[in-house]
Amino acid sequence: MIDVPKSFNLAGRKWCVYFLDQDAAEKQYGGHHDDLDASGLSSSRQAELYIVDRDDEAEEYRRITFWHELVHGMLSTLGRHESTHDEVLVDGLAYMLNEFDKTRRGKTNLD
Repeated sequence: MIDVPKSFNLAGRKWCVYFLDQDAAEKQYGGHHDDLDASGLSSSRQAELYIVDRDDEAEEYRRITFWHELVHGMLSTLGRHESTHDEVLVDGLAYMLNEFDKTRRGKTNLD
């Protein structure tokens, strides 16, 4: 499993992270969500991130999915609801956060 927190705080509010298999994801999405084939979902109302744990996806992709859903949560928390629908922005920030996390001092040796 990837190094993703089980919970974290955004603006003083506790968020929880859940890994779901495909069947559980379909139940969580209510069977009518537009993105049933998506790899994750952010619910700012419930302060929860859901990551679909598919066997055919690489660990790196799961990690980026976490960052992607976190960015959605951050934008929503900031009241930037229009930006939460900008998937190019959200993906770009997710990939940059992933790179930052992988290469930050003390975690890897870049010197």
